[in-house]
Amino acid sequence: MEGNKRKQLICLIATLLALCLLTFGLKSCDSSVRLPALGTGVHGILGGGVDGNVDADAKKVDDLINGIKTPITLESAGAIGAARAAYDALSDAAKGKVSLFDKLKGFEADLAKLQGGTGDLVANNAADLDKLLSGLKFPLDTDGIDLLGKIRAAFDKLSPEEKAKFNLPKLEGLELAANGGAAELDKLLDGINLPITADSADLLAKIRAGFDALSDEEKAKFKGLDKLTGFEADLANLAANGPDAVVDLIKGIPAPITLNSEDAINKALAAYNALSDADKAKVSNYNLLQDYLNQLNTLKSGGSDLPKTGVE
Repeated sequence: MEGNKRKQLICLIATLLALCLLTFGLKSCDSSVRLPALGTGVHGILGGGVDGNVDADAKKVDDLINGIKTPITLESAGAIGAARAAYDALSDAAKGKVSLFDKLKGFEADLAKLQGGTGDLVANNAADLDKLLSGLKFPLDTDGIDLLGKIRAAFDKLSPEEKAKFNLPKLEGLELAANGGAAELDKLLDGINLPITADSADLLAKIRAGFDALSDEEKAKFKGLDKLTGFEADLANLAANGPDAVVDLIKGIPAPITLNSEDAINKALAAYNALSDADKAKVSNYNLLQDYLNQLNTLKSGGSDLPKTGVE
């Protein structure tokens, strides 16, 4: 019995001695890892802590906001969420130092417009969709083609009034570039009826947008670049020769009509034919041009009974 008590006492003394040695060893160690002080909270994550550099913390959030790629797409949600979380974690003093917070709120608003339950673009209005369309990077990559499909889906949901405001030729051109490449653009270009008129504008805009969206490799395969450039120049010349200019050309044909009037009549007639249907309706003296043309044809056929020349 006495022997057992002695053994228990020895074990107790040994345990106390081991604890003393352990405590001494820990105190003598140079610990390089310390627990964070109480009170640092989420601000410590940004590097400033409660007493940290508010300017530095704010700059980190500004950098996150500045790093968000535009235009905003559904894929921007992660970057926008990270910037918002970092901002919300700041102290009030640091929040006041964030210079791009309004920009972040704008990004959040843009994202909210794009999010719609199913993950598709919400059909808001033509202006928003045009902004997304203009922000696409060329040549189109996988993300760009995906966004293009979402823009098309959103366009299809617009009202007729909003659809009329949207740059549909550009969208169609980019879709051609994504799906058909240079070959489809060449085919479209070859189908344009000559001479170029104002009615050709949308088709030329579609082909130009498609060409711009091609990769360098596909651009090299496009055979009609010179033709496209020439057609665009013709269209630009037409823009400077609208219905008012045609009215002036007709007024400028000298009377009476002779065989020498043919060039002036043909020039006015060609300018008229180059107008869109809407602009043709604005040429108030077209009947006079027809009268001149009839007189010229009578002269060319050898007739002598010319109708009287009208005055507009």
